[in-house]
Amino acid sequence: MIKELVHTELGKEVHAPAGYYIPFEETILKYRDRKVISILGSICIDAACCGSGNWNYIQVAGFLLQERVRQNTAGQPISVIETISDENDRQAIGKLLLEKYPSARIEIWD
Repeated sequence: MIKELVHTELGKEVHAPAGYYIPFEETILKYRDRKVISILGSICIDAACCGSGNWNYIQVAGFLLQERVRQNTAGQPISVIETISDENDRQAIGKLLLEKYPSARIEIWD
């Protein structure tokens, strides 16, 4: 599926009801003859209802088709991506990322 990716501001805390997260790096992984775009970050949970903890995450947006083609009204760049639907590709990409970032939790967008 073709979608738009709004690039988030790196290094800025994003507050949520039970804590916050910080996207700190955008990466491009070469996979076969394609580019996979992902966001690395850190999550901190600190709430009486949910306990506390922190960990690193990787959000895999998808295959990068067109990079930074325009901006939204807030001035954030937008790229065009294709979500990764093939289960073999999803597993292989997850494995490559875990080799590079062994302690991160990986989420591949649908």
